Amino acid sequence: MPSIKDDIAETKSNIRATANGDAIDVSSYRTGMVALMATLTGAPTSPTLDVSMETSNDGTTWRALPTAWAFSQLTTTGGAMKQIPPDTIGRYIRLVYTIGGSGYVSLTKTWDVVVRLVMSK
Repeated sequence: MPSIKDDIAETKSNIRATANGDAIDVSSYRTGMVALMATLTGAPTSPTLDVSMETSNDGTTWRALPTAWAFSQLTTTGGAMKQIPPDTIGRYIRLVYTIGGSGYVSLTKTWDVVVRLVMSK
């Protein structure tokens, strides 16, 4: 029976600009899913949040995964899941958060993100 890892891998609060997520070590797992839940706070005019994945063998040098592994753009509170492509990733993955749209003049208009990692050995 496969061993399952089901963890909250990262939480990011008050994202106001493009930011990198934490390095998540996935070396002991074969396959899995990344689930993303983003909450928009404040009332920006036309907010967008783009989330893509990168991979690294050493946690220092990162390369983007193909755009097919990116999450669909969010314009309001929402969530999504993506399968991790086991044959194309290194030891680590991380998410890259890109904020766009308009109306981010106030510090009260931000994105909060929770990332859940579900993987099997």
